[in-house]
Amino acid sequence: MNVFDNIYETLDKVDDKMVDKRDCSYEGQLNPNYSLNSSISRNINPCSDFYNFVCGGWYHCQDEIPKHIRYISRYIEAYTIAENRFKDIVDSFKDSYNIVEKSIYNYFDNCVNYYQNDQNGTKYVLNIIKKNEYKKLSSLEDLMISRHYQPIFYKISPGYIFGNSSMYQLAITINDPDERYDCYCSGMDKNSIKKYKKYFKGILKLIMNEDPDFFESSDKKSEINERIKVLQSYSKFLRDTNSGYFFNQTNAPDYNPITVKELNSIIPSINWTKYFLNTFPNKISNFEDVPNMKVFVYGKDMLSKMENYLTGLSDESYRYLIDWIILFNNYDKLDTDFQDLTNKYFPYLERKYTNGDIIDMCYTKVLSKFHEFMDYSYLKMYLKDNEKKDVENIVKNLLSTMGDMINDADWISSKTKKAISKKLNNMEVVAGYDDKTNYLLKIYDDLSEMEPLFDSDNYLEMTEKISKWQYDQEFVNYLTQNTTDIVRLAVYSSIYYSDKENKLTIPGIYLQKDYYSINNSVPLNYGGIGFLTTFELFDRINDCSKNYIDFDDSSKFCDKNTKKNYSKIKKCIDEAHRKFSNHEDYENFKYSLLDDEVVNKDAGLKVAYKAMKKAFNSYDSEDKRNNNGLDDFNEDQLFFINYAFNYCERDKDCVFSGTSNCNFASEWKKSIVNSPLKNNEDFKEAFNCKAGDTMVNEDVCKIF
Repeated sequence: MNVFDNIYETLDKVDDKMVDKRDCSYEGQLNPNYSLNSSISRNINPCSDFYNFVCGGWYHCQDEIPKHIRYISRYIEAYTIAENRFKDIVDSFKDSYNIVEKSIYNYFDNCVNYYQNDQNGTKYVLNIIKKNEYKKLSSLEDLMISRHYQPIFYKISPGYIFGNSSMYQLAITINDPDERYDCYCSGMDKNSIKKYKKYFKGILKLIMNEDPDFFESSDKKSEINERIKVLQSYSKFLRDTNSGYFFNQTNAPDYNPITVKELNSIIPSINWTKYFLNTFPNKISNFEDVPNMKVFVYGKDMLSKMENYLTGLSDESYRYLIDWIILFNNYDKLDTDFQDLTNKYFPYLERKYTNGDIIDMCYTKVLSKFHEFMDYSYLKMYLKDNEKKDVENIVKNLLSTMGDMINDADWISSKTKKAISKKLNNMEVVAGYDDKTNYLLKIYDDLSEMEPLFDSDNYLEMTEKISKWQYDQEFVNYLTQNTTDIVRLAVYSSIYYSDKENKLTIPGIYLQKDYYSINNSVPLNYGGIGFLTTFELFDRINDCSKNYIDFDDSSKFCDKNTKKNYSKIKKCIDEAHRKFSNHEDYENFKYSLLDDEVVNKDAGLKVAYKAMKKAFNSYDSEDKRNNNGLDDFNEDQLFFINYAFNYCERDKDCVFSGTSNCNFASEWKKSIVNSPLKNNEDFKEAFNCKAGDTMVNEDVCKIF
């Protein structure tokens, strides 16, 4: 009997028991019974629709998809599992003797107590606003110094340079339109703007109920209207200033490095030298050459426009605007009446205050405040040294195989082969973390700094202290760290290749579930983490496409002859995909063709498969590891099954609508999976597909 005739749609074998895949008892949680095995729909012929063959049985119960997401994908599932693990880590800190862990738990506990007891955060925030003595433009820098860890017209953020985790930058931009007062979104009608006015008026009335003395005028109705006008004017300015760049990418600005001295000339209302000297942490107070310190600015003219806008405000308008800025910077501290008001007008911003929601929110606050320490704790608990070494060995095999296949390709010139080979041979591979990671924990070593952060039972005071401390640490990193020692821990991110550093990072979120397990069989790991790694590499290294650079020698790898040969292969693959897709699908998918996604998946799949065969044959027959209940499939089939499983997803609106013909994924998603397989002879052989089957192209376009 053919294995695909063995049909059991709703029952799945887990360990020694048969469980119902449609068991919907895991309300609000991920069903732990779901696995690669339970996902496969064996009543579907893999040679007809491989995506649905692999993903047709994945998630049948609406309540098992977390309520805050519309659809679930493999990545979101892994993300949710990691999120739950972080919660377990925080809970484990409760009985810890480590002062940092104990303090972090106390912060979490105070957060829960604060929100569950609905303490008067509104009074706390209004006191900040009322006590603010810097309500003139001439004292803006003093206000920015006193609240330097929150954005006041300008966002000042030290952090990693995108694409190079070994370099820090200090970036300065104007604020984006806030989601609560972005009243001038493209196409917003008058009724929507009226809704915003009602919302703003509701906020001010709640403030009046809490503290009637907050308002300056005896005519509170008139003052409320004036305060709303000021906020709308600021919102419109931000929208107009930002949208010119958001919607005209050809003229979009870059982050340009300038000195503080130059910044003073662009924004003369602020003495930036004074600002930095008064906001540097004590650790770097001896840094004196501030005027020549480099900062990165995003759009000099945007900063100039903000300067002109502020200097054009009346004293009254400026005061009102400062009040709004401080209020929205601390909106999450306000009482639940304010959040209920937001929920009323903007359900998509809804935050409920059930006990469960409060606890989840406080977990999230812990992760955001102490992300380096939490990432380190996650990797320490869930990534063992032998697993880290195993993943790094998988990647080394992939790189070696990739180099061999590129060297054997007759359409690639010797010049291009040499350039790529040099990159592959010298590439640094980081699985989860590397030996440089420990620098991140130095910020937690000085307990004399840490302890004062937690010496109060007042959650709001504690939050203010932690926010300032966290911001200060970023400045320390920017000015004092040895840049060669800076490496970001990776849990929540995609597999990433940095060309500048020639470093490939496999984040913690991929080192779990069916992407990778040290107990998985070789084919499963290579179909999961193996394929995703090779696809990322080709996606980042492949610069042969005519769509990026015309036939010239300006690419980093591909020379003129290689590009010409590549264009023929790409044209063949793109045309095959066009034939496979219906018109609507092709129109949606053609941009992926322009970005070479199908070609890069084709190449990545072939490299990962060949590397799998090499690794599989090197294992003893007794040491093939676990096939997760899929022992009726051979190694080739397992590899392709887990490749497709990477892309399973479910849309609540579609899957659970009750319609019998509802596709479990968009045609676009199916195309991502199926199109490269139709061009793969190893897949055809693995599943014994024949000419005429949907999953078989008439002509194979060979890249390797």
